[in-house]
Amino acid sequence: MTSILIPLVRESVDSIDLEILRLLQENARAQCNEISKRVGVSDRTV
Repeated sequence: MTSILIPLVRESVDSIDLEILRLLQENARAQCNEISKRVGVSDRTV
């Protein structure tokens, strides 16, 4: 049996990411454009 090693990638989580996560915890059905307006970033960022 051949094993495949997958490297562990650690990305940093910034304050914008944390705010997006907080908003999704409040309302998991929130639309990206609503979240982006509240966080102050573009729709593509979300």
